[in-house]
Amino acid sequence: MTSTRATLASMPSGPAIRLQLLGAPRLLRDRQALHVRSRKAMAMLAVIALEAGVSRVRLAGWLWPEVDAAGARRNLRRELFRLRKLGVPIAEAADGALAVDALHLSRKDAVPASDASAFEGLDGVGSEELDAWLRCWREQLARRRLQLLDEAANECEQHGDLAAALALQERRWAGDLSSESAALAVIRLRAALGDPVGALHDYQRHADALRQELDLAPSESARSLALELRAVVRASAGTAAPQPAGPLPSRRRGRTIPR
Repeated sequence: MTSTRATLASMPSGPAIRLQLLGAPRLLRDRQALHVRSRKAMAMLAVIALEAGVSRVRLAGWLWPEVDAAGARRNLRRELFRLRKLGVPIAEAADGALAVDALHLSRKDAVPASDASAFEGLDGVGSEELDAWLRCWREQLARRRLQLLDEAANECEQHGDLAAALALQERRWAGDLSSESAALAVIRLRAALGDPVGALHDYQRHADALRQELDLAPSESARSLALELRAVVRASAGTAAPQPAGPLPSRRRGRTIPR
């Protein structure tokens, strides 16, 4: 269904017109929003931008399932005309396949200030097939956004800005508390910022999420990190370092998460 040619990573840089898909979709020229007259037109533009060579027949059927084929094609021609009038460079192959390669989804769009999902407001605008397509791409864009959050956090950490790195990793972790890689990143950064108690609290949140959602226990590396943090907390309180122990007390022992 999807095309790697039109994914976030491969779109060209620096165009005059940019498509923002996270949150309510917007079409921008030099940071100014262009007025797209209908949700169907915005959904059509999203499909053309993210699919390689989508056909007119497929688009018309997805967007106007309630009308006959001739009426759907007529509606499609009207919306294409309006988008082209706005300056959107929609190309058409000899077989009628549509594409638009000059739109861009920037890194800034993929890691926005808010954590909105993609295509807000477009569900139900057309057929069930279109809704399924939106769900598929929404999940793909969400995974890409988490990857970019991790990359941005690593850059901040490399430049010594641990607080900014922690904020980015917390956003990455917020959507899935059972994610070990995100949890360990948050725990290590919080400990490095001098808050081992808070880091242990993060470990417990991760352990609870694993138990409740997957019936798993934290991995050996996560448990070892928790033991190190307990030692730091007890040492700072003036008590003896603890002996090696099992998982945190009052937790039901579950299966260990695969490494």
